[in-house]
Amino acid sequence: MKNNFNSCNTSKPIERYRNKKTLIQLDWCEPFYFISGTKGHCEKGQKLLANVACDRRDVELLTGAPAVAPTPDGHGNGAIGSRKVGFAVVIGTLAGLLVI
Repeated sequence: MKNNFNSCNTSKPIERYRNKKTLIQLDWCEPFYFISGTKGHCEKGQKLLANVACDRRDVELLTGAPAVAPTPDGHGNGAIGSRKVGFAVVIGTLAGLLVI
């Protein structure tokens, strides 16, 4: 995935979206790679890496700021700490969006 993202390879996308506005559920703690499927657009920088962080170390590495501390019951506030998260992004600027 990362190699396809870096090289703008559109030959084998995981998903293809053609709507002007697309809602994508980012529900796992991992990087999500998006590139434009329109010829030449990715090479001009029309791509997006969404790195979904779930534990304190991930948040601190990505933002440089300390993560929210868990509550006394150890469950946190729901913002981090679970391997599955509920986060969605609306992408409306990448024409012919591909998930790679």
